[in-house]
Amino acid sequence: MAFDKPCILYDNRLDGGAITATYTGAGDVLNLKDLRTYTYWEGSGVADHYVKINCGSVLSANALGIIGHNFATIGATISVECSSDNFAADVTVALPGFIPASDKALLNKYTSQAKTYWRLKMSGMSAAPRMAILMIGTLLEFPACLHGGFDPSPEQINSRSKRSKTGNLLGSVVDYHLISISAKWDRLSDDWVRNNFYPAWNAHLSHLKPFFWAFEPGYYPYDIFFVKIPDNFSLRAPYNSVKRVLTLQMEGVKE
Repeated sequence: MAFDKPCILYDNRLDGGAITATYTGAGDVLNLKDLRTYTYWEGSGVADHYVKINCGSVLSANALGIIGHNFATIGATISVECSSDNFAADVTVALPGFIPASDKALLNKYTSQAKTYWRLKMSGMSAAPRMAILMIGTLLEFPACLHGGFDPSPEQINSRSKRSKTGNLLGSVVDYHLISISAKWDRLSDDWVRNNFYPAWNAHLSHLKPFFWAFEPGYYPYDIFFVKIPDNFSLRAPYNSVKRVLTLQMEGVKE
Protein backbone atom coordinates (compact mmCIF):
# COMPACT_ATOMS: atom_id res chain seq x y z
CA MET A 1 0.00 0.00 0.00
CA ALA A 2 1.50 3.34 -1.06
CA PHE A 3 1.91 6.21 1.35
CA ASP A 4 -0.49 9.13 0.81
CA LYS A 5 -0.57 12.56 2.39
CA PRO A 6 -3.70 13.98 4.08
CA CYS A 7 -6.59 14.92 1.83
CA ILE A 8 -10.09 16.37 1.74
CA LEU A 9 -12.90 15.67 -0.72
CA TYR A 10 -15.50 18.41 -0.95
CA ASP A 11 -15.58 18.96 -4.72
CA ASN A 12 -18.48 17.01 -6.23
CA ARG A 13 -19.65 16.42 -9.78
CA LEU A 14 -23.16 15.86 -8.44
CA ASP A 15 -23.32 19.58 -7.61
CA GLY A 16 -24.69 21.31 -10.68
CA GLY A 17 -24.98 18.13 -12.73
CA ALA A 18 -28.10 16.28 -13.89
CA ILE A 19 -28.34 13.12 -11.75
CA THR A 20 -30.24 9.98 -12.72
CA ALA A 21 -30.48 6.44 -11.34
CA THR A 22 -31.40 3.32 -13.28
CA TYR A 23 -33.56 2.07 -10.41
CA THR A 24 -35.04 3.72 -7.32
CA GLY A 25 -36.94 1.77 -4.70
CA ALA A 26 -36.87 4.27 -1.84
CA GLY A 27 -35.59 7.75 -1.13
CA ASP A 28 -34.52 10.12 -3.92
CA VAL A 29 -31.34 10.12 -5.98
CA LEU A 30 -30.99 13.86 -5.30
CA ASN A 31 -30.49 13.01 -1.62
CA LEU A 32 -27.01 11.80 -2.57
CA LYS A 33 -25.77 15.39 -2.85
CA ASP A 34 -27.55 17.05 0.10
CA LEU A 35 -24.69 16.35 2.57
CA ARG A 36 -27.10 14.79 5.09
CA THR A 37 -26.25 11.32 6.33
CA TYR A 38 -29.83 10.64 7.47
CA THR A 39 -31.40 10.97 3.99
CA TYR A 40 -30.67 8.37 1.35
CA TRP A 41 -31.22 6.80 -2.05
CA GLU A 42 -31.98 3.10 -2.33
CA GLY A 43 -32.13 1.07 -5.50
CA SER A 44 -34.49 -1.76 -6.37
CA GLY A 45 -33.55 -5.36 -7.03
CA VAL A 46 -30.13 -6.87 -7.75
CA ALA A 47 -29.57 -6.02 -11.41
CA ASP A 48 -26.66 -3.71 -12.21
CA HIS A 49 -27.36 -0.20 -10.91
CA TYR A 50 -25.94 3.08 -12.16
CA VAL A 51 -26.06 6.56 -10.71
CA LYS A 52 -25.12 8.86 -13.59
CA ILE A 53 -24.15 12.52 -13.66
CA ASN A 54 -24.28 14.69 -16.78
CA CYS A 55 -21.97 17.60 -15.95
CA GLY A 56 -22.92 19.56 -19.08
CA SER A 57 -19.24 20.19 -19.84
CA VAL A 58 -15.92 18.43 -19.47
CA LEU A 59 -14.93 18.23 -15.79
CA SER A 60 -12.18 16.26 -14.10
CA ALA A 61 -12.31 13.97 -11.08
CA ASN A 62 -9.87 11.71 -9.25
CA ALA A 63 -11.71 10.52 -6.15
CA LEU A 64 -14.81 8.71 -4.90
CA GLY A 65 -16.35 9.33 -1.47
CA ILE A 66 -19.37 7.48 -0.06
CA ILE A 67 -20.99 7.27 3.36
CA GLY A 68 -24.15 5.59 4.63
CA HIS A 69 -23.89 2.61 2.27
CA ASN A 70 -24.53 -1.12 2.56
CA PHE A 71 -22.11 -2.35 -0.12
CA ALA A 72 -20.10 -4.68 2.11
CA THR A 73 -23.22 -6.25 3.59
CA ILE A 74 -24.74 -6.99 0.17
CA GLY A 75 -21.42 -7.86 -1.51
CA ALA A 76 -21.71 -5.15 -4.15
CA THR A 77 -18.85 -4.46 -6.52
CA ILE A 78 -18.57 -0.73 -7.14
CA SER A 79 -16.64 1.15 -9.79
CA VAL A 80 -16.45 4.63 -11.30
CA GLU A 81 -16.86 5.09 -15.04
CA CYS A 82 -16.76 8.19 -17.21
CA SER A 83 -17.52 9.05 -20.83
CA SER A 84 -17.42 11.77 -23.46
CA ASP A 85 -20.50 10.49 -25.34
CA ASN A 86 -22.97 9.39 -22.63
CA PHE A 87 -21.49 5.87 -22.54
CA ALA A 88 -22.29 5.09 -26.18
CA ALA A 89 -18.84 4.16 -27.46
CA ASP A 90 -16.63 5.69 -24.78
CA VAL A 91 -16.83 3.85 -21.46
CA THR A 92 -13.69 4.67 -19.50
CA VAL A 93 -13.16 2.86 -16.20
CA ALA A 94 -11.69 5.48 -13.87
CA LEU A 95 -11.80 3.36 -10.70
CA PRO A 96 -11.79 -0.42 -11.22
CA GLY A 97 -14.42 -2.46 -9.41
CA PHE A 98 -13.96 -3.57 -5.80
CA ILE A 99 -16.09 -4.77 -2.88
CA PRO A 100 -15.73 -2.51 0.19
CA ALA A 101 -14.48 -4.29 3.30
CA SER A 102 -17.06 -2.61 5.54
CA ASP A 103 -20.14 -0.41 5.39
CA LYS A 104 -18.23 2.56 6.83
CA ALA A 105 -17.25 5.68 4.91
CA LEU A 106 -14.87 5.18 2.01
CA LEU A 107 -12.60 7.51 0.07
CA ASN A 108 -10.79 6.13 -2.97
CA LYS A 109 -8.33 7.93 -5.21
CA TYR A 110 -7.75 7.14 -8.88
CA THR A 111 -5.95 8.60 -11.90
CA SER A 112 -7.63 11.86 -12.89
CA GLN A 113 -9.93 11.81 -15.90
CA ALA A 114 -11.69 14.70 -17.66
CA LYS A 115 -15.13 13.79 -19.07
CA THR A 116 -18.66 15.16 -19.36
CA TYR A 117 -20.47 12.09 -18.03
CA TRP A 118 -19.68 10.24 -14.81
CA ARG A 119 -21.36 7.31 -13.13
CA LEU A 120 -21.08 4.94 -10.19
CA LYS A 121 -21.69 1.32 -11.13
CA MET A 122 -22.98 -1.20 -8.57
CA SER A 123 -23.13 -4.88 -9.51
CA GLY A 124 -23.15 -8.43 -8.13
CA MET A 125 -25.15 -7.55 -5.00
CA SER A 126 -27.49 -9.80 -3.04
CA ALA A 127 -29.95 -7.00 -2.19
CA ALA A 128 -30.75 -3.46 -3.26
CA PRO A 129 -27.89 -0.93 -2.85
CA ARG A 130 -28.23 2.06 -0.57
CA MET A 131 -26.23 5.28 -0.05
CA ALA A 132 -26.62 8.50 1.93
CA ILE A 133 -23.86 10.65 0.36
CA LEU A 134 -22.01 10.22 -2.94
CA MET A 135 -19.11 12.41 -4.06
CA ILE A 136 -17.17 12.09 -7.30
CA GLY A 137 -14.69 14.94 -7.58
CA THR A 138 -11.14 16.20 -7.24
CA LEU A 139 -9.25 15.84 -3.97
CA LEU A 140 -7.65 18.68 -2.08
CA GLU A 141 -4.35 16.99 -1.27
CA PHE A 142 -2.09 18.57 1.33
CA PRO A 143 1.54 18.69 0.15
CA ALA A 144 3.05 18.01 3.59
CA CYS A 145 2.63 15.47 6.37
CA LEU A 146 0.87 16.33 9.58
CA HIS A 147 2.71 17.79 12.56
CA GLY A 148 3.94 15.27 15.13
CA GLY A 149 1.52 14.18 17.84
CA PHE A 150 -1.51 13.96 15.56
CA ASP A 151 -4.38 11.88 16.94
CA PRO A 152 -6.36 10.41 14.02
CA SER A 153 -9.62 9.69 15.85
CA PRO A 154 -10.08 11.41 19.23
CA GLU A 155 -13.49 10.50 20.56
CA GLN A 156 -15.94 12.13 22.98
CA ILE A 157 -18.90 10.18 24.37
CA ASN A 158 -22.06 12.28 24.47
CA SER A 159 -24.24 10.50 26.99
CA ARG A 160 -26.63 10.71 29.94
CA SER A 161 -26.44 8.65 33.13
CA LYS A 162 -28.65 8.29 36.19
CA ARG A 163 -27.65 7.20 39.68
CA SER A 164 -29.69 6.24 42.71
CA LYS A 165 -29.74 8.29 45.90
CA THR A 166 -26.94 6.11 47.19
CA GLY A 167 -24.82 6.56 44.05
CA ASN A 168 -25.50 3.27 42.31
CA LEU A 169 -25.61 3.46 38.52
CA LEU A 170 -29.18 2.97 37.27
CA GLY A 171 -28.38 3.21 33.60
CA SER A 172 -26.70 5.16 30.81
CA VAL A 173 -27.80 6.30 27.38
CA VAL A 174 -25.17 7.06 24.75
CA ASP A 175 -26.53 9.59 22.27
CA TYR A 176 -23.55 9.60 19.90
CA HIS A 177 -19.76 9.50 19.75
CA LEU A 178 -18.25 12.80 18.58
CA ILE A 179 -15.02 12.68 16.59
CA SER A 180 -13.08 15.91 17.14
CA ILE A 181 -9.92 16.11 15.03
CA SER A 182 -7.13 18.68 15.23
CA ALA A 183 -4.78 18.63 12.23
CA LYS A 184 -1.70 20.84 12.01
CA TRP A 185 0.81 21.47 9.23
CA ASP A 186 3.90 23.61 9.80
CA ARG A 187 5.66 23.57 6.43
CA LEU A 188 3.12 24.66 3.81
CA SER A 189 4.15 27.01 1.04
CA ASP A 190 2.46 30.38 0.77
CA ASP A 191 1.62 29.61 -2.85
CA TRP A 192 -0.20 26.39 -1.93
CA VAL A 193 -2.15 28.01 0.89
CA ARG A 194 -3.27 30.89 -1.33
CA ASN A 195 -3.99 28.97 -4.52
CA ASN A 196 -5.22 25.62 -3.20
CA PHE A 197 -6.42 25.81 0.38
CA TYR A 198 -8.11 29.22 0.41
CA PRO A 199 -10.32 28.44 -2.62
CA ALA A 200 -11.55 25.29 -0.87
CA TRP A 201 -12.03 27.22 2.36
CA ASN A 202 -14.00 30.02 0.70
CA ALA A 203 -16.13 27.75 -1.48
CA HIS A 204 -17.05 25.04 1.02
CA LEU A 205 -15.27 24.61 4.34
CA SER A 206 -15.98 28.09 5.73
CA HIS A 207 -19.70 27.57 5.07
CA LEU A 208 -19.59 24.65 7.55
CA LYS A 209 -20.53 22.16 4.85
CA PRO A 210 -19.44 18.56 5.50
CA PHE A 211 -16.61 16.89 3.59
CA PHE A 212 -14.59 13.68 3.57
CA TRP A 213 -11.28 13.67 5.46
CA ALA A 214 -8.45 11.11 5.36
CA PHE A 215 -5.21 11.60 7.26
CA GLU A 216 -3.30 8.84 5.42
CA PRO A 217 -5.52 6.96 2.96
CA GLY A 218 -2.70 4.78 1.66
CA TYR A 219 -1.88 2.89 4.86
CA TYR A 220 -5.18 3.55 6.64
CA PRO A 221 -7.89 3.41 3.95
CA TYR A 222 -10.69 2.86 6.46
CA ASP A 223 -9.87 5.80 8.74
CA ILE A 224 -12.20 8.01 6.72
CA PHE A 225 -14.45 10.56 8.39
CA PHE A 226 -17.29 12.75 7.17
CA VAL A 227 -16.69 15.99 9.05
CA LYS A 228 -17.26 19.74 9.16
CA ILE A 229 -15.48 22.75 10.56
CA PRO A 230 -16.78 23.48 14.11
CA ASP A 231 -19.02 26.45 14.81
CA ASN A 232 -17.15 29.68 15.58
CA PHE A 233 -13.82 28.27 14.39
CA SER A 234 -11.09 30.87 13.82
CA LEU A 235 -8.82 30.18 10.86
CA ARG A 236 -5.15 31.11 11.24
CA ALA A 237 -2.27 30.45 8.85
CA PRO A 238 0.73 32.45 10.20
CA TYR A 239 4.16 32.47 8.63
CA ASN A 240 6.98 30.42 10.13
CA SER A 241 10.01 31.82 8.35
CA VAL A 242 9.16 31.33 4.66
CA LYS A 243 6.60 28.57 5.33
CA ARG A 244 3.10 28.81 6.77
CA VAL A 245 1.51 27.02 9.71
CA LEU A 246 -2.09 25.84 9.33
CA THR A 247 -4.32 24.25 11.96
CA LEU A 248 -7.74 22.82 11.15
CA GLN A 249 -10.37 21.64 13.62
CA MET A 250 -12.88 19.13 12.28
CA GLU A 251 -15.78 17.32 13.89
CA GLY A 252 -18.06 14.47 12.93
CA VAL A 253 -19.98 11.51 14.32
CA LYS A 254 -18.42 8.09 14.67
CA GLU A 255 -20.10 5.47 12.52
